[in-house]
Amino acid sequence: MESGYLPDWLIRIGVRRLWVDRANPPFVTLQTQFANIEHAELPVGFFQNVLGPRLHYSAGWWPDEARDLETAEAAMLALICERAELGFDQDILELGCGWGSLTLWLAEFYPDSRFVAVSTSRSQRDFIEARCRERGFTNVRATVGPNDLAADRRFDRVLSVATFERRPHDPGGLHPLHGRLKLGGKLFVQTDGLQPGGDLPSRFQHGLKLEDQWPCNGRHYQRTLEAWLANLDQQRDTILALFRPCYGPDQAERWLQRWRILFMARAERFGRRAGERWGVSHYRFSST
Repeated sequence: MESGYLPDWLIRIGVRRLWVDRANPPFVTLQTQFANIEHAELPVGFFQNVLGPRLHYSAGWWPDEARDLETAEAAMLALICERAELGFDQDILELGCGWGSLTLWLAEFYPDSRFVAVSTSRSQRDFIEARCRERGFTNVRATVGPNDLAADRRFDRVLSVATFERRPHDPGGLHPLHGRLKLGGKLFVQTDGLQPGGDLPSRFQHGLKLEDQWPCNGRHYQRTLEAWLANLDQQRDTILALFRPCYGPDQAERWLQRWRILFMARAERFGRRAGERWGVSHYRFSST
């Protein structure tokens, strides 16, 4: 598949069959390859050419009036704010902030609040800091990892968007987060790709109470992934130029095709059974 010789329709048939039997060795291998692709350190230029203008590397929200990725990104970010019950003059912690899509949105629309954005790389932190300087935001602090947060620092809201499923081997889940909440504080969690009705709420019983939950049909993510794929194809030459210094001239085409396969495979996954099999879920917990 990585050679680029197979047509897209044939690749999609193949990945659909793999999603049916997730215990198959080829499926496990594919998932491992996807993880390796996503964890590779890439310049922000790749994401600026593929994602929407907010650089939200997760599902968009596609209401009937949404016609493009920019609108879907904004709709999802606004929906997260509503469901997390964000307000003014709050202290807010975001874990796994990526390129800052949510934190920068919050800084723009909640200027009286204060934000700590925990990223996983220096490049992400530096990008967020640069954006804050450009836009005049003085209420955002970006860090790499949570270790430099004061042990007694408490927040009105803790946000975790599409980070929980990346910690499958953490038996404690996100339990320690209840200690980061102020009295009356709340935790908002978004999961991508976990089965609806799973055991996620039961993993948060220590110091937290589930207030509400919302399943989001997988077609919202499917449509987002198809939009990313279209951007990738449209910006092919630009992305190859970005990949050559990262992977070498002889590997750039292969890595571009890997990203194409990743987007196609995930789009097929989230579109299964009209989006009812896999999707995005939102949860809001309160401290007890």
